[in-house]
Amino acid sequence: MRTYLTYAIGIALMVLFAYMTSYYPQMLSTLFLVYIVAVLGITFLLTGKSAARMVRDIEYISKGKRLFSARKETINKLKILDAEELSRELRGQSTFMAIYFLPMILVLALIFIPGIRDTIIGSLEGLFGDLAHDKHLARFIAYLTFYSLFYVVSLSSMVASKVVQRKYGGMLMVPQSYVVTDRGLILDERTPIKFPLTDAKVSINEKRNFVEIELKSAQQPTGGVVRYRLYTRQPRVLYDILRERLAEQR
Repeated sequence: MRTYLTYAIGIALMVLFAYMTSYYPQMLSTLFLVYIVAVLGITFLLTGKSAARMVRDIEYISKGKRLFSARKETINKLKILDAEELSRELRGQSTFMAIYFLPMILVLALIFIPGIRDTIIGSLEGLFGDLAHDKHLARFIAYLTFYSLFYVVSLSSMVASKVVQRKYGGMLMVPQSYVVTDRGLILDERTPIKFPLTDAKVSINEKRNFVEIELKSAQQPTGGVVRYRLYTRQPRVLYDILRERLAEQR
């Protein structure tokens, strides 16, 4: 439902901006200002709630019995030993991030470079002018088409990035330090993961000295899954601890 609601809001805003641009251009600056203030307000509200929840989860987890931990110095040494493979994986990850963000940058460039934008709008107005037989209606259809192209590009880049992301197994995160208690994990002293591990997979690579937790993530810009890679000199011990917590939910 959240996804459909997002699409519906995007389409409604697209029609609104096209209408205001065509019929009430003098009010467009005010509309943009209201839109930006509203988006920032909602963002700050959601960020504040998320931060408060994370603080509570960190406090809850940290009060548990400590089972395992790894310091930054140890993790960095293990990452150096695994540098070749890790670099290759991170390069693959940068690919789908570029697919996601590059179209947005191009769209913003088109919007804020008047020459290109006006040329496109002028061409569209000329195309639809013969069909609409009304200057304002032709301009509305032209702007609606213009914004629709951006919307399609944005959705296409999101879908493409998800496809590439699945190919590479999800977003890879490598914390610099972590603590495991009987209540969950705290990564880099700021990211909590509570037990039991819901919708998760735990894997081990003893040759490369790490354990991975794969979780579904609604917080990523690209959606999909996130893989938390935990480097350690005792991967089997950590794997057994996490596997037990994974098994408890079944």
